[in-house]
Amino acid sequence: MSPLKNALTILIKTLTPIFKLFSDYASHFMAVIGLISIVIGGTFRLPEEYSKIFTSIGSAVLVGGVFGVLLKSAQYVTIFDGILREIIYGNNKPDCDLLSAVRSAVHENRILQQQKDLKDLWKTISVAVYKTRYPEISEAIAKKVTQEYFPNYDTFYYERFVEDITSLELSPDNKYVETKETLTMRVKPIDSSQPTNWRYVARLFKGQDDSRTKFFLDKITVDGIDKTDGCLTPPKDVVGADGRLALEADMKLELAGASSYNLKLEIRRIYDYERNRQRDMKSSRFIINPEFRVRFNPKVWELKFAPVGTDEKIYENKARSFSDLIWNVYEDLIFPNQGYTLLLYRKEAPPMSKDTIRV
Repeated sequence: MSPLKNALTILIKTLTPIFKLFSDYASHFMAVIGLISIVIGGTFRLPEEYSKIFTSIGSAVLVGGVFGVLLKSAQYVTIFDGILREIIYGNNKPDCDLLSAVRSAVHENRILQQQKDLKDLWKTISVAVYKTRYPEISEAIAKKVTQEYFPNYDTFYYERFVEDITSLELSPDNKYVETKETLTMRVKPIDSSQPTNWRYVARLFKGQDDSRTKFFLDKITVDGIDKTDGCLTPPKDVVGADGRLALEADMKLELAGASSYNLKLEIRRIYDYERNRQRDMKSSRFIINPEFRVRFNPKVWELKFAPVGTDEKIYENKARSFSDLIWNVYEDLIFPNQGYTLLLYRKEAPPMSKDTIRV
C-alpha cells in the first residue's frame, strides 16, 4: 500500500466514529468533506495522481452516500463499490482496506438520513461532479437523472417480475394475434406502514372500426387470494400523445398490512398484428432481476428480443438452443424507463408498429 493510500485509510477509519457521534447535529458534515476533497483535488497544485485521487474520492463519497440514502437499498452499495474501484484503481488490483474504510464511512453512518432536502442536495452534488467531465451539459444531465431515473414519489418497487407468454397464436385470417400470459411479481412497498396503490396499464393499438381488439383479466391473486372483482376498469379507447388510437386496460389494487405482496395475473390479449408488431415493456419503477419468457411456433413466428436502455450482455439466456422459446433473465437492476422489446415477425411481414405496457 502506498503512503498516500495508507494515510487515507487511517483518516477514514478515524473519522467514521466521529461521523456517527455527531450525526444528529452535523447532517451536512459528509457533504462538506466530499466537497473539500473535490476542491483540494481541483485547486491545489498537487501531482496529477494525487489530484485525481482527491477529486475521485470526494465525488464517490458524495454520490455514493446520497445515492444510497435516496434509494434506501443495499443493492446500491455494490454499485458504489464498483464505481469507487474503477475511479481510484483503474485496472489495477484494488486496495481492500481502503475500500472497506470508505464503505464503512459512507454506508454505515446515519448522517445523510437526517437530511431533509436530499433531492436538492443530490442535484447540487450531481452538477458539481458532472462539471469535472461535462462542464457544458452538467445541469442537463443532473436534471435528466433526477426526473427520469429517480421515482421520487413512487410507493413501491418490484423485487421480482416475471412475464410469461404461454401462448402466441394467429387468428384464422392471419390478421390478429391472440396471447395467453401470466405475470408474477413481488411488490415491495417503500413504507409498509402505509397503503400501497398498485397499478398496471396496457395499451393495444387499433383502427377506428376495430371491434376485435380485446383485453381480458381472467384472474389476479394477492398472496394466493383472489382479487379479480373490481380490479380491472372496463377497457376503453384512448388517443395517445402520438395521435394513435388504442384500447387501454387499467388495473388497480390497494395493498395494505404487509411488507411485501406476491401478485399473479392471468391475462389474454387479442390485437391487430399490423399495428402491434413491436411489444414494449417499459418500466415505471425499479425492478430487480426481471424475467421474460415466450413460447411460440417457429414455423409461424420469428421473434427477436431486444433490451431497452440496458446492457444486453447482462441478460442470461436460459432458452439455450431451443428454437421455440425465448427466456431471458436480467441479472441486475432495471431503472425507470428501461426494459425490453419483443419484435414479432410473421413470414414476409410489412413494417412494424408497437404496443406499450407500463408496469
